[in-house]
Amino acid sequence: MSDTQKSPQELSVSCGIRSTIQISNDSERVMGRIVGVSDGEVIMVRVAPSETFRDIRDNWPDVIMRFAVEGNVYGFKSPILGTLENPSVVFVKWPDDVKSVKLRVHERVPCFLNAGMTCNDQRRDVVITDLSAGGCRIAFSKGGEAAELGVEVEQEILLDISTATAGCQTVRCKIKSLTKEKSPKCGVMFEHLDQDQQLVIDQLMDDIKAIW
Repeated sequence: MSDTQKSPQELSVSCGIRSTIQISNDSERVMGRIVGVSDGEVIMVRVAPSETFRDIRDNWPDVIMRFAVEGNVYGFKSPILGTLENPSVVFVKWPDDVKSVKLRVHERVPCFLNAGMTCNDQRRDVVITDLSAGGCRIAFSKGGEAAELGVEVEQEILLDISTATAGCQTVRCKIKSLTKEKSPKCGVMFEHLDQDQQLVIDQLMDDIKAIW
C-alpha cells in the first residue's frame, strides 16, 4: 500500500462525486454525494438520514471523509461547519491535511466472498479468495467450470460483487492468470472502474481488513 500526502490547495473536488462520512474509524460509514464545493472553504455532502447523521447534527464532531477521483482515494479528518435537515446535508470544512492512496497499489487481503462471474454469456457462482483495489483471485466451486466457460488468459469477464452497504456492483475485469488444477483459480484485474465502484472496493477492503 502506498500512502501520500497531498496539499489541500491541490485537492480537486467536484459535484456529483460519491463519498463516505464517518465520525471515527470504528463507526458506521454513511454513503453520500458531494453536492457543493467552495474551494478552500467547504465541501457540502448530501447523505441519507441516519443515526450517524443525527449524531453529527447534534454533537458537531470532526468527521472522516473519503472519496475517489481518477484512480485515487482521498481521505481526511475535518470539523463540520453545519448541517441541513431536509435534505440531509453536512457542511465539511476544507481540510488542512489530505491523505491520498493510489488504488492499484493496495495490498491484497485474504477473504471469502461469494460473487458471480459472467464469461462468454454464461454465469457461474464463484468465490473471491483475496482482494485488492486493483483486482482479485477467484476460485471455482467445481473443477470443470473454468473449462465449461471457456476461460482463458486476457479474456474479459464481468464480476458481480455484493456488499452490505452499497448493494451489488458489476465490475468489468480481465483474466491475467489461470491455474488449471482440480479446483481452478484465476487472477483478474479490474478495468475501467468508475468513481462509485472505486469507493465500494475501497470500503470493502477496509471492512475485510477490520475483521480478518
